[in-house]
Amino acid sequence: MENERISELIRIIKTKPEIFIKNDTNKYSSYMYFFETLFIGIELCMEIKMERLISSWYTKNIEIKPSNISWFYFFEKQNQDLSETDKIKLLLDTMDDFFSNYLQ
Repeated sequence: MENERISELIRIIKTKPEIFIKNDTNKYSSYMYFFETLFIGIELCMEIKMERLISSWYTKNIEIKPSNISWFYFFEKQNQDLSETDKIKLLLDTMDDFFSNYLQ
């Protein structure tokens, strides 16, 4: 997989989100929809179950194990006490870490 390119995409989103995020760039849900769409595209083109991979990777590092729900929904619920800005930053950092370090 082109991890370096996806990591570069995430770095661009961190600095210029309006290039890729169509809706409100201050809302977590806008970023969640972008990454859900990216995952679906990767799954269709490469037959890689991205949400299953990130869920497996993510749950190895946390105490609470999610039930069989969407990883994005679980991530949002787990971080619901954060501000929208902090949730967005955490999501982007998590995605960057996932693509940079886990998918090698």
